[in-house]
Amino acid sequence: QTDAEKARRFFPMLRKWAETGKEYRGEVYSSAEVEEAIAAFERSAAPRNVPSPQQQKTEWWPRWALNKARGVEVLAPLKGKTGWTQATPIALGYSGQKKCFLFVRAESFEMDCRRSEVRPVGGGRTAQQQMEDLISRGHRPENHQDWTDGSDITMSDECDIEFIRPGLPSRSKHQPDAAQASGSASVDADLAHALEDECERMTLLRRSTVVKSITCDHPDPLSEPRAAASIHLPQLNESDALALPAAVAEERLSSLQLETVCFAARRFRNKLPDGRTAGYVLGDGTGCGKGRVISALLYHMWNSGHRRSIWVSATSDLYYDACRDLKDLGADIPCMPMRKLPPSGPLDKKGTSANKELVRHLGVEGDGVIFLTYSLLVQTGQRRQVYPCILSSQEAKDKLVEKLDEKLRCTEPGACGVDGSGGQVKVRVGDRVVSLKNLKELQAAELPLTLSIERVRE
Repeated sequence: QTDAEKARRFFPMLRKWAETGKEYRGEVYSSAEVEEAIAAFERSAAPRNVPSPQQQKTEWWPRWALNKARGVEVLAPLKGKTGWTQATPIALGYSGQKKCFLFVRAESFEMDCRRSEVRPVGGGRTAQQQMEDLISRGHRPENHQDWTDGSDITMSDECDIEFIRPGLPSRSKHQPDAAQASGSASVDADLAHALEDECERMTLLRRSTVVKSITCDHPDPLSEPRAAASIHLPQLNESDALALPAAVAEERLSSLQLETVCFAARRFRNKLPDGRTAGYVLGDGTGCGKGRVISALLYHMWNSGHRRSIWVSATSDLYYDACRDLKDLGADIPCMPMRKLPPSGPLDKKGTSANKELVRHLGVEGDGVIFLTYSLLVQTGQRRQVYPCILSSQEAKDKLVEKLDEKLRCTEPGACGVDGSGGQVKVRVGDRVVSLKNLKELQAAELPLTLSIERVRE
């Protein structure tokens, strides 16, 4: 190889081959011979005043290439053409890869980049060219403040969030004045007096008695039995900290919802006698905002470093409500429905169809929220089958539309489309299209179109 960087890609392969003892072009090479050949290559390829990789042991990058807020431009193949496009740096050497790769992410792609493929936003010299300029001036990157090997930079998705402590009083510009507070209290008193005859054993409340920080009232008064209201809750203290932005606690969660989030987070920090993490049962009724509380908990756990969650709910329609609650809180957490994953497939095994679908929605790390229903939870891989259906003509598409109801469930059997091997697909009564949301989306989709159809066996 004339390019030293390209030649170094084969070093791990050569080392593994030497360990097997197999022949290469009629000869068997030992590990010592391979290491000697690699060392000789490095001595001949290393420029003057530049240490070899064995001597250097680390790869150096300019600090601007690791700035997530500003981003970088990378040389990426898009739509058949290679050009510079903006992306966000994620990590150096993700998932055990070499530090010489910078993993970046954009809206339409994810890729590893070398220094020669990364430049500042707006154009300029690449990271590799800047390193060559630095070396030509007699400097070395390990001794320069504008270069780093990544060890002094935290390449995580965590936001710079100050932990809030709802159990401690706080001051805020959003704090309501005394007139507003007294007015709200008088309204609640009038409402309670009007309902006194019908709700003798109930009490109304808008605010928590244990949350001391600045929060907003619940949109509507909540009721609970007087016997339950007479129970004194444990006080929140300084250790009850939540990794949430202050604006979320003050403007997007009510005082009662924030109280639930605090007690649930406290419970998650405890361990059961068998070593498992403790849980929390939330028994609120309709209108209390259980989905908003769960979203806030996921947001808190995400900022605390717990990046993988499972959300189980009653129906699949609530998936869109879950995404809405996360978005309303400002939580940039990817979420996907479990129904889109092939059944009985390992999610962490690279190359499988399940892993490819997971990466498409949650990224290569697999961090995010997977949403599923109770009915899907009890189904086994033998009972549920998802198969592809390729529609290449308008006639095949019209045939399928005629067989579907508003919920994309087949009402009559018949043949429509082909599978991946070219064979004809025959749908049955009860089969359901799971890759689209509704019938309008199917009618508006462009051809050719590949659908995922679910079949539940009896």
